[in-house]
Amino acid sequence: MSRVLVVGATGMIGSRIAADLAARGDEVTVMSRRGPSDRDPSAVAGMPRLIGDYTETESAPVALEGFDAIVFSAGNDIRHVPAEQEDADFWERTQSGGVPRFAALAKAAGVSRFVQIGSYYHQLHPEWAERIPYVAARRDADDGARALSGDGFSAITLNPPSIVGADERGLRRFARMVAWVRGEVEDPALFAPPGGTNYMSVRSLSQAVQGALDSGAAGHAYLVGDRNLSYRDYFQLLAEAAGSRHVIEERDEEHPFQPDRFIVQGGEPSSRSSRTPTRPRRSDTTATTSSARSRRSWPASTRDHDRRPHPRSCRVRERHGGVVLGPRRGDRDVRAHRHGSRRTACGEDGRA
Repeated sequence: MSRVLVVGATGMIGSRIAADLAARGDEVTVMSRRGPSDRDPSAVAGMPRLIGDYTETESAPVALEGFDAIVFSAGNDIRHVPAEQEDADFWERTQSGGVPRFAALAKAAGVSRFVQIGSYYHQLHPEWAERIPYVAARRDADDGARALSGDGFSAITLNPPSIVGADERGLRRFARMVAWVRGEVEDPALFAPPGGTNYMSVRSLSQAVQGALDSGAAGHAYLVGDRNLSYRDYFQLLAEAAGSRHVIEERDEEHPFQPDRFIVQGGEPSSRSSRTPTRPRRSDTTATTSSARSRRSWPASTRDHDRRPHPRSCRVRERHGGVVLGPRRGDRDVRAHRHGSRRTACGEDGRA
């Protein structure tokens, strides 16, 4: 049994991770900026809580003493900040500077393992960080934390794609989407924007976190995911799960459930007609970093991605299930496998 602090445990991802770690016997404490409230996911109700803000630069290591490991699932992304407030200072505080500073506090406190939930963009397409501040911030948070590995401290990053799952708050959002795919509301129309991404269930990500805690290699970044889907296919799966017979069409328009701002563009935007990025080359779908390599990888979100499926890797996921993380045959390889049914992988009562 390990003493684990889960940062960001009042969110959909963190609460699932905290609950799964507690279920396997770990002693879990949650960290959040506020005290317990009735808005918290029921999964973390009653768990010990540390009140704190990882972005506070005056924090002392003493608050983190006594923990064997920290799972960091609190990093902000473009959904968490209005466009007019998104600037260099915000990303430095919440990502590029804030996460490595917090990891340094963990190391100074004697924590032995630090698992960060990052994002897949910079590991799949490093060149995007040269022109997209959010991707650059994610890269710097990833690199900065892992660079601290050594002297008994192991920093590991998991870089997943769009995560689907739901806590109580997420279910309310899905209720609106279910009503939409059933045709019970008039606005918006039943369509999806072009393009797509890889989706990963929160269950699979939680399993990957356990693998990273148990056997992840110090200083390594792991690319993980479940299944490639177009946005149209994702919405259509939701419609089928909701018992709807409506067919979701594809339309080159912005969609309120998948706003353009939340789609990191693979090409230089200037107008809607030119915003569609270039179709990725086959070589673009293999992600390699100096610290880790994923033999199977997936395209980052794009307005026009290669929709051809990856049948070989899908069959492997169907046969094995679950997530395998850690050294295999002497290398440092991570394979993310689809867990359970097709519906679980593609929309586990969740959100993109």
